[in-house]
Amino acid sequence: MLQIPNYILVGDMIEDSILILKEKTLVIDVNPVKPDSLSDSYRLVNKFHISISFYLAISSPAIPDTKLINEIISFFFLGNYKKTNGAPVILIFIEPSQSREELITNLRIGANAQGFVNLEVLFAEGKKKKVITVLNSTDTEKIAVAARQQLNLLTTDISDLYIRVTSKEDINMIDQYLQNEENVFRNQKKDVFIMKEQNKELRENFERAKLLTDAMQEEIQILTSHIDILRSASQATLLQNYYNSEYEILPKWYKQVGHIIKVVIGKRTFKSLFTKNIKKYKD
Repeated sequence: MLQIPNYILVGDMIEDSILILKEKTLVIDVNPVKPDSLSDSYRLVNKFHISISFYLAISSPAIPDTKLINEIISFFFLGNYKKTNGAPVILIFIEPSQSREELITNLRIGANAQGFVNLEVLFAEGKKKKVITVLNSTDTEKIAVAARQQLNLLTTDISDLYIRVTSKEDINMIDQYLQNEENVFRNQKKDVFIMKEQNKELRENFERAKLLTDAMQEEIQILTSHIDILRSASQATLLQNYYNSEYEILPKWYKQVGHIIKVVIGKRTFKSLFTKNIKKYKD
């Protein structure tokens, strides 16, 4: 299916839908004020099928303390958390206020500290650039109209439908509505439909390639850091230099005499002088 709606759902429905929801984009509506809301959601999304893309929606204002920020950012590290060009997506339902701005600012700072260069913030309220319209699953006519509009606009993202659902039956019903609209569109504008299919495939391939590239860059950075540590004037380097300059240059006969002395004083076994396949030093 060309269109992949953003299905907005709450905690109780997440658990009921885990086994059937595949190849979907889910928006997990969490209430930070409610105790264990974030931790319970984190436990559930870890059970998602790998084909399920998801991201968080914050529906209630909360004090943006360090604990809350860290709990939200922990979701960003999950492999199927939705990202736009590497930037984690988050939807804000909170009305414009100072606390909302503080939450977003602290999230950006916290995400940046964890290696995320940017944060893609969507708003359901206010006059921000990234304001989206949320439909309810009962608004079937509005959903059908929105689907037709997206299919006919070449520049519109195929994932711009945001629908709040209350049951898994809602999702099955909406999927059927969207499939019917696509079938009509394909029959009427076959060439455009094929182009949209190809565009979707290219975007998915790009996202996969970017994930791979990001992973490779991170590995290169880790290896580079490791090499720098090995090259630094660390204690390990000093010990290696001491070994090379003080012991490695000694003549072979001198070292062999040292091994015999170890046997005499009881620190080394006698048999170990003649074979390598035996324990050298005594406990």
